[in-house]
Amino acid sequence: LSSLALYGLGYSYYNLKDYENASYYFDDYVKKYPESKNIVEVKLRLADSYYGNKEFTSSSNIYKNLLKGINRSKNADYVLYQYSQALFKAGKSKQAVKEFKDLQRRFPRSKYADKSLYVIGWISFQKNNYEEAIKDYKLVLKKYPATSLGPIVYYSIGDAYFNLGDYESAISSYGKVLVNYPRSQSVFDAVNGIQYSYVAQNKTEEAVSFIKEFVIQNPGLNFTDKLSFKIGELYYGLADYKKAQEEYNTFTEQFPKSSLVPEAYYWIGKSEEQQKNDSDAVKNFTKVYESYPKSQTAAAAVIELSNIYNRLKRFDEAVSVLKSSLDNLRESSRAAEIAFMLGSTFVNAGDVSSAYDAFNDVITYYDGTIFAEKAKLELGLIDLSAKRYQNAEHYFRELSEKLTDDIGAKAQYYLGETLFEQDNLTDAISAFVRVNTVYPKYDEWVTKSFMKLGDSFVKMKDKKKARQMYREVLNRHSKGEIAIEARKKLRRIR
Repeated sequence: LSSLALYGLGYSYYNLKDYENASYYFDDYVKKYPESKNIVEVKLRLADSYYGNKEFTSSSNIYKNLLKGINRSKNADYVLYQYSQALFKAGKSKQAVKEFKDLQRRFPRSKYADKSLYVIGWISFQKNNYEEAIKDYKLVLKKYPATSLGPIVYYSIGDAYFNLGDYESAISSYGKVLVNYPRSQSVFDAVNGIQYSYVAQNKTEEAVSFIKEFVIQNPGLNFTDKLSFKIGELYYGLADYKKAQEEYNTFTEQFPKSSLVPEAYYWIGKSEEQQKNDSDAVKNFTKVYESYPKSQTAAAAVIELSNIYNRLKRFDEAVSVLKSSLDNLRESSRAAEIAFMLGSTFVNAGDVSSAYDAFNDVITYYDGTIFAEKAKLELGLIDLSAKRYQNAEHYFRELSEKLTDDIGAKAQYYLGETLFEQDNLTDAISAFVRVNTVYPKYDEWVTKSFMKLGDSFVKMKDKKKARQMYREVLNRHSKGEIAIEARKKLRRIR
């Protein structure tokens, strides 16, 4: 390709933010046309492309080489700033700070000077050196009083004070964002900071009063609904469910057109449920699902409804809402979970045949999800209960061979159970031993495996090993039902 073609392709991909392809063409240009009049510009774009593709070491090397040939050109401050940033993001923070300081020394009027000093403060913050971060942030305001970074600097100072536990100073700094920059994008975060500073001091009512007063004084802001919504969150987080319910109700009246209204009704339902008001909880969850089916909260409301109906043994109603939602919420990220809950509801209702079909549907339509794996486990348990050992073994073996989580641990245990029930004791013992070997952190299944190992050795008339296994159960759990069972089995061995 000609130099013009490589140059054009590189810039086309660069402007599309396809930095991988951009770097390919810019790099090709540099190799083929090192004497080109555009070589410095192309090298800079190559470095920027590496930077955009998060190849920070490669980008920093090019920026460094460019700096050797650039002194007071129009791009020198930019190159030095990018070089410093690349060093920082490559994990070389000490060297980055040195270069950021060099930028302020060499280019005190650069548009990157205030940014470079701010990043120095951010580096101190990241290292948990909050006092140093505060000094650096304050220096930004002192050296560059007209900086556009003012809101974020005050907010960052507030965060540093918050992490030091100096909540009053944090409130003061966050407050300067509200007073000096009431229309900035940092206002919402600053209000959050003030709220959490009050809460950290157990001053919940002060936090609530502050938010309410701020909303009254700033009705035109486009996030007042989000701030008001936080009042309910505060009370719910403190387990004051009655006040949470009241505040969420107030929210729906005050902001009826807010996108957060479905979520408010959802949390009203949760608050009612926590107060044992199941009928009112059902009413609010139903409202979310029926009135706001396109909201992100609709699926969560269906799941809560299903949980309540299952707990109350109103299985037909649970099945009805789950089936309906599978049609209406098929694009939801929680559709697989809803489909799995349908199968679980059939299990709870004793309808094993329908449960089997439902779990098969989960595997068919939601393959690759965690709920497909859970469905396979449930199918294995149903097959084991029905003594369809070959099917059960298939599911349990598949899961235990590819998963290392709790599902894999449970599957491995039940693989042992399946083999044990068929009197294939040698393979059963191997399966139970593998639970402890592969899944040692899942105590429930490891302990149960030791119990079944004891049972297996009893069947094999190896009393010594059987005793060892039951004693291992007692070593792990000296109290509780499993300990009682282990002691009974030990006493039976003569």
